[in-house]
Amino acid sequence: MTRVRDLRTLEALDSVRIDRFRQVYAKDSFALDLRHTNGQRLDCQVELISRDNQLFKSDPGDILIRETGSRGRTWLLFAPTSGGHCSARKGDAPGELVVMIRGNRDEWYQVITLTTDNDEQVEDWLDILGTKPVPPAVFKAEAAGPESLILIPQATKGDTPLGET
Repeated sequence: MTRVRDLRTLEALDSVRIDRFRQVYAKDSFALDLRHTNGQRLDCQVELISRDNQLFKSDPGDILIRETGSRGRTWLLFAPTSGGHCSARKGDAPGELVVMIRGNRDEWYQVITLTTDNDEQVEDWLDILGTKPVPPAVFKAEAAGPESLILIPQATKGDTPLGET
């Protein structure tokens, strides 16, 4: 079974590879709020990890987002994002970091809101991810009515639904 998702579609992915030559440069915990463009919403605790390759300075590195489950277990939530395909800005609330992750040719993007109680952590990640292009505003619905009902498709065989452990 796979838990790794394609951030563009939220579909389960098989055969996701992690470059073993990259090393962790920074790692912090956040609360994640994703209001996906397909209408689904995901709230969970995650580790945001920046990795680089000290031997090859031209390597853009990558960003990993790992969901934190019960008893400290973690797993890769989304496929690795190549360095240079992320940018961030401060959110409206203290401790809020708004991250935009873009496709290879900027043909798509998703905006994720990460929250922490450590403002220095937000500043550090602004430096790591960069601030250009500036992520757009995040729409936050105040009240959920019947028109905002989200239907999540049935999981396929071998697919772990989002939020399941």
